[in-house]
Amino acid sequence: MQVIPLLVTLLCIQQGRALRTLAAKKPVAAVLISGSLRGEPELCLGEFRRNVVDKNPGMDFDFFAYLSVEDGTNIQSARNKVLRSLPRGAHVVIEPESRKAASLHDAIPTIDRQTSNDGGKYVKVINTAKMLHGMSKVENLRTSDPQSNKEKSLLHYDLVVRMRPDLYVCTSLDLTPALREKAIYLPYEDSNEQLAFDQFAVGPPELMHSYATAFNTTFKNLVGTANAPISGTLYPEKFLWRHLNEVGAPMRRLHGFHASLVRPQQSGTSNFDDPFAKLRKDFPTIAAHMPSHDC
Repeated sequence: MQVIPLLVTLLCIQQGRALRTLAAKKPVAAVLISGSLRGEPELCLGEFRRNVVDKNPGMDFDFFAYLSVEDGTNIQSARNKVLRSLPRGAHVVIEPESRKAASLHDAIPTIDRQTSNDGGKYVKVINTAKMLHGMSKVENLRTSDPQSNKEKSLLHYDLVVRMRPDLYVCTSLDLTPALREKAIYLPYEDSNEQLAFDQFAVGPPELMHSYATAFNTTFKNLVGTANAPISGTLYPEKFLWRHLNEVGAPMRRLHGFHASLVRPQQSGTSNFDDPFAKLRKDFPTIAAHMPSHDC
């Protein structure tokens, strides 16, 4: 019996199986959700599952959420609602607003005294800071192993998605274009006006790491010095565009994005507002080029 040829044949078969397994492996996307949790999380997160996760069957998804709730809210109850709205295995951290504010002030003690009048467009610096700080926190959840606290490889995922918890994606959204080019895909970006939409983004993990850690770099450099004048724009979409431009992250348009911002009302109902409303108001000459509000 010729043993060596048989072993070679078996080895080739095993290698072929391994190659087919690798070829069949689905791309994996990490979904990073950060912001203030208002209303029922299932409304927006459930719609994201239906119109993004279910409409991209060739991908697998992991979820990470760093959220805040009003002081006095039952944290465990809120966390349970979020977990029920997401697939099994989601990593969810929820903090009261006061704890989030304390963490922000520890990072930038002068933040409350900062304001900006950006070309006649008033900017609430504290709101920009909260958004960027939350993005950095949820990115920490993705890159830190909660069991061993060791850094995971930034290449563990094929894509990273950033979204707000109150963003209601109302039509099917194809994410596969973001797999074709190393770039950050945004529902709207404008290089002439230097604007990058800041409520939703998708791209490869190394570029999205630069996106999500803008608070730790560019933002702190602008506002971290006590009583110093702010030398750059803090209009959120302008700030984000300039940050991405500075770190060399290519920006591309993500087509097919249609969404609303859900605003719970005291009556128990919710308003579905245009997520581009402020941009349309502040930049009327380019408003027609922004995605329509169809839901």
